[in-house]
Amino acid sequence: MFKTKEAYRKAWDNAYVQDSEIPLNVDIELASVCNLACPFCFWGEADFNAEMKKPADDGKAKKRFMPKELAIKIIDEAQYIGVPALKMNWRGESTLHPDYTEILKRTTCGNGFHDVLVNTNANCKETAVNGLFLASKVMVSLDSVNPSTYQKMRVSGRLTVALETISKLVLMKHPNIWVRRVITKDNENENFSRDVKNLFGDNVRVSEHQCFDRNVDEHHQISDPLRFERTYCGYPSQRMMIASDGTVYPCCVDYDGTMSMGKYPEQSLLEIWNGEKFKKLRNELRNNIFNSNTCKNCTSWMAYKSKNRDLVQDREITLF
Repeated sequence: MFKTKEAYRKAWDNAYVQDSEIPLNVDIELASVCNLACPFCFWGEADFNAEMKKPADDGKAKKRFMPKELAIKIIDEAQYIGVPALKMNWRGESTLHPDYTEILKRTTCGNGFHDVLVNTNANCKETAVNGLFLASKVMVSLDSVNPSTYQKMRVSGRLTVALETISKLVLMKHPNIWVRRVITKDNENENFSRDVKNLFGDNVRVSEHQCFDRNVDEHHQISDPLRFERTYCGYPSQRMMIASDGTVYPCCVDYDGTMSMGKYPEQSLLEIWNGEKFKKLRNELRNNIFNSNTCKNCTSWMAYKSKNRDLVQDREITLF
């Protein structure tokens, strides 16, 4: 459907006012498991961890790896219907999946995908690096190269391992490596861009955005988002999130799983995307109607008219 990347990105921008006939991006949650406990993240919250240990509808714990067969089925169907982009992402560290590289190899079959995006904290095994290399864009959440700051922000993480992972990708000549900082009270005074460039030069690109606390015990965000005017985030018209058990959600903010749009593969991707639940949500959000507490109290700057919104989509930081 989208013969060029430019056509797909144009459809992404148009989705704020006109819904696409197909998802423009499918986020695949290969792992609803994380090896870190960052204090500004939901994984740093005891209640979230306890909830993820509870059984889902199939009787298995929500905290799991997506079956390899399910991941491959999603990828194949997405390619068949013309989805232009995939992202290995959501409530966990995807590189922990035991079949990570094998699954990423599937995304390179054919010429259907313009983008295959991966997020990682880079605390991964060497075998996963080959999978990262297969993506068109690798986003590393690092936050600081200062060991003491890193330990505060990336609890249970190892800075040496993260930097080594980036170095390996650089040596492999990956063309699109990004290193990101979430700005919190712990690292806001550091010159992150300069520090990263001193280590990796122009082999990586740097982005950053303001923290939006997803842990009730933390208070990092600089501005109170509720004082900003709301705007349609666009996510329900651009992307769908497929959880590790196959349940589909409208955006990454619904990490508590409150707004199921359907279940894959009991329903096809197109049946869910064009279903009444998705249509109703899009119409409500465009009219500032919030029937869901998740949307009403959205924890993404994409839902607010703020300068912080501009940085969510990975704008490169070039000045340091």
